[in-house]
Amino acid sequence: MELSLRKAAPNDMDLLFEWANDADVRRNAFNADAIPYDEHKKWFGRVLADKDIMQYIMCDGGQPVGQIRLNIEGKSAYIDYSIARSMRDKGLGSSILKLMEHEVIDNAPNIAELIGQVKYGNEPSAHAFEKCGYIRTDRDNFIEYKLDIRR
Repeated sequence: MELSLRKAAPNDMDLLFEWANDADVRRNAFNADAIPYDEHKKWFGRVLADKDIMQYIMCDGGQPVGQIRLNIEGKSAYIDYSIARSMRDKGLGSSILKLMEHEVIDNAPNIAELIGQVKYGNEPSAHAFEKCGYIRTDRDNFIEYKLDIRR
């Protein structure tokens, strides 16, 4: 595998719409409802324009295989990621987290910590965060994972 990240571009809108509405992605999302295309289109336009959101596509040899987004709040960045259905169960969750960690260290010096919030029962995502060294805290409705990247 030849994995890399690239910034999301306007022509990624339909791909991200397809991935966002995948049944497993919806089941593991905090809002499990299907996303209407018009809402997604407006949301994606805001994402690309917002300086406090970093949206990336993970590629394997140039082929998109996953997405990761950081919502920046002060010195913290909240992670949302998903892997394309055809590429799941290959350990790519930890790969996308590591690639994003390096991207932040190299290009976003104001971010001090990465935070993931995982629904209970989403074992693949929980495992990916733990494999990457994130510290686990059990909350009422989810597991929170934190990584201090400015040690």
